[in-house]
Amino acid sequence: MKIAVLLSTFNGEKYLKEQIESILSQSHKDLILYIRDDGSTDNTKIILDNYASKDRRITIDYGRNIGYTRSFFEMLKVVEADAYAFCDQDDLWMSDKLERANRILEKTRVPTLWFSNANICDENMKYISKGNRDHLLSFSNSLFMNVTQGMTMVINNYARKQIIKALPINIMYHDWWFYKVCSAFGDIVFDEQVLVNYRRHGNNASELSYNKRLKIKNMIFRLLKSDMYARTKTENDQFRELFYDELSEQNKEIILLFTDYSLGNRLKKFFYPERLKKTFLDELVLRIFLLVGII
Repeated sequence: MKIAVLLSTFNGEKYLKEQIESILSQSHKDLILYIRDDGSTDNTKIILDNYASKDRRITIDYGRNIGYTRSFFEMLKVVEADAYAFCDQDDLWMSDKLERANRILEKTRVPTLWFSNANICDENMKYISKGNRDHLLSFSNSLFMNVTQGMTMVINNYARKQIIKALPINIMYHDWWFYKVCSAFGDIVFDEQVLVNYRRHGNNASELSYNKRLKIKNMIFRLLKSDMYARTKTENDQFRELFYDELSEQNKEIILLFTDYSLGNRLKKFFYPERLKKTFLDELVLRIFLLVGII
């Protein structure tokens, strides 16, 4: 299968070369690297032009600044391939990442999202911890939690077609939306093998963290100041509007339950029998928010 690696860049000169080298060195050779630069003002464009001049697999689109989430959707709309990988500008991929994804996705005939484990590293690529562990992997879980990270995922063309069929407006994270779509209409496959070294530093676009103290700090911030819960509510409403008619009867019941904010329905959500969040504290906070109608 031809795999399109979609890379969104913005002022990424510091680590960009390492990331690109790890893509071009993949053992799966049937790939193209499509890069959309999101209005960089540093030397990113010089680096990209240099690579493009040496490798015909690389295509560059210099665009205006629209943010990394919209940037990935723009690329997904225009690039044609059999599967799609999503790439940050500052991580490192193991050489067999795409090969392992290809083994799974070439057999699929429904929207499928494959994602791997990752090592969490500091900005100098010093190991901090191992990333993904246990996953709930369900449509109901996808409404409230993103267990996949963009730099670890590859989707097939069935997933791409379902995603671009009805594009969302002003969502937080592209990878979370992809997880919702694929869990609603197809399959999610987790590869426990570590295939990405994720570089954690102050300039990361994503907010991924596996530091327990930082997790608690981020949770308190979301509770007191962030609009994340309000935006999650809005995005679930939008998902219902875009896809309800295509959902299975089971998933219709789920989306109707969690997008009905009437007082009587809040109790049903509070006592929903399936686990929605990974940790007890996250689950408790979510259940309380569902009960009072915040989300």
